[in-house]
Amino acid sequence: MEHYKIVEHFDAEVDTDWTSFEIQPTVREIRSVPILAGTLSALWIFCDSKVSANTLTVRVTEDEDGDKCIIGDTQVGLALGITTPSKTSSVIKIEIDVADTWPSKVWVKTDTGTVNVRQIKITWRV
Repeated sequence: MEHYKIVEHFDAEVDTDWTSFEIQPTVREIRSVPILAGTLSALWIFCDSKVSANTLTVRVTEDEDGDKCIIGDTQVGLALGITTPSKTSSVIKIEIDVADTWPSKVWVKTDTGTVNVRQIKITWRV
C-alpha cells in the first residue's frame, strides 16, 4: 500500500459564505496515480487570524462549481494552537473509496466570524 498527499498553501480569509480552494496534484503525483483510485484518508485545514469562528463546514468536490461532492458537508471544530491561540487546526478523518476522480476543490465556510486559511493537506492510499 502506498500513501500520497497534496499540500497547498494559501492566504485567504473565509467567512460564512463558501470559499473554494483549488487542489492541484504535482507532476510526480499525476505520473504515480493518473487518476485517483484508492481511499481518501484525511483532510487537514490549518488557519490563523481566527476571529469569533467556532467551526468550519467543509466540502470536497470533483468539479469547479461545488456541485459534485466527493465528501459532503462536514462540520469540524477548530483546535486552537497552544502557544498561539489564533492559529487553528481542523482534521477530518475520511475513509472513503474513490475511483476515476481527483478532488479538485475544497470548499470552506465558518459558522460565524472569520479565519484565514493558510494550508490544506489531503492524503490518500492506493
